[in-house]
Amino acid sequence: MVIVGIVLAVGGGRLISLGGSFYYLPVGIGLIISGVLLWLRRFEGALLYLLIFLATLIWAGWEVGSNGWALVPRLVGPAVLLVFTLAVSPMLRRHQYLPAFAVASICLLAITVVVFAAPHFESAQAAATPVPPVTLAVNDPSPIQTGADWPAYGGSYSARRYSPLKQINRDNVGSLTRVWDIHTGDMPVKNTKNTYGAENTPLKVGDTLYVCTPKDIIVALDPATGKQRWRFDPQVPDESIPYTAAWRGVSYYAVPDAVASQDCATRIVEGTLDARIIEIDAKTGKRCQQFGHGGEVSTAVGIGEHDPGCSRSRRRRPSFVASSSPGIRCLMDRSATRRPASSRATMRRQAS
Repeated sequence: MVIVGIVLAVGGGRLISLGGSFYYLPVGIGLIISGVLLWLRRFEGALLYLLIFLATLIWAGWEVGSNGWALVPRLVGPAVLLVFTLAVSPMLRRHQYLPAFAVASICLLAITVVVFAAPHFESAQAAATPVPPVTLAVNDPSPIQTGADWPAYGGSYSARRYSPLKQINRDNVGSLTRVWDIHTGDMPVKNTKNTYGAENTPLKVGDTLYVCTPKDIIVALDPATGKQRWRFDPQVPDESIPYTAAWRGVSYYAVPDAVASQDCATRIVEGTLDARIIEIDAKTGKRCQQFGHGGEVSTAVGIGEHDPGCSRSRRRRPSFVASSSPGIRCLMDRSATRRPASSRATMRRQAS
């Protein structure tokens, strides 16, 4: 108890100098005195601590009310010390008020238990009260929505990953059969063995499915047949994959008020392992020359010496589109694990 008192007194003095609570300093001094008296087997030490605990109980209720979690650091420790004091009280020099001390201590401990338990009783009572049914509806503020399309990594810009489609459900999902599959050809070689990770979320916009591979190759497919429409390879060097090549997806961007027939009216935006942002025409897979230099921008320019692959960023979420301007994030994640992955994309349909 003396040691606890010294810690509280020193810390309380510092707290007062910083404009904090005045509680800890006097309580710390009181604990020191109480501990010394108990060591001398004097009843006054037990009585003093009982008064300290009563003051602590009142102070805790005043400061945090019935907030159970906030009461824990304020009352649990002092309550344990009160139990200790009550346990050693028979060894103190006999005093006429010892029985009264024991009764008072037990009462204060009971009050402490009630203070902790009261919020739980109130919660249980509230839970037992019937609540009228409420229909909850959450509106998605994103300008793009899921449905026939999946136009963003998280479905919409709100990233809720929710699809309203109901044709496939828990009753028929087990009877799905393969319709087509494709092999992207992007497989690890000797220098990149055990560095590939399959984390791609394809985008489906209109009549095209956009798939990406670990080394940033984008493949546009016919979602009904799996036939390749175009393929774009940014030629990422193997040196940019010291950890894991795990590409999670691309972003689709429609230029506001653009004529649908013009080049790059709709674009696919990607961020590569070697720290480039690239925009390509969503219809043809050709670079958008009006973006950056030859359709790309290097984000490594001006950052000084750095490791290959966007300063050790290996797990990349797709680029994002804010307002009317496309952009990109290169996220840091050093916890990437190495695991092999197949470069296969598979579509399934309900068995007839």
